[in-house]
Amino acid sequence: MKLTYTREESILCHSKRHPYVMEYKTGAKKNGQLTALEARIISDAGAYVYLSPWVLLYSMVDATGPYRIPNVRIDGYTVLTNNTFTSANRGFGAPRSALLTSRKWKS
Repeated sequence: MKLTYTREESILCHSKRHPYVMEYKTGAKKNGQLTALEARIISDAGAYVYLSPWVLLYSMVDATGPYRIPNVRIDGYTVLTNNTFTSANRGFGAPRSALLTSRKWKS
């Protein structure tokens, strides 16, 4: 037996990527070399945990992007909400930290 979803069923029933709130604070020398990164990453797991902690872990590991930064601190949180459940998709968390626009740091 084969189960094939229509486009509408796929959109309604399949898990979605995690919505993220990301706050970054960076330090750099006058020549532009990055020297420090401090980040806070919060992912919305929806109503169920599923693979959310692992997706967040990969987002944190890849939070510096392709840059070698000697001083890094990253705090990550996965929160349960009443939103649609979320889970891993292509890239397993790494694209989230690379593609999303970070917000201005709030002290």
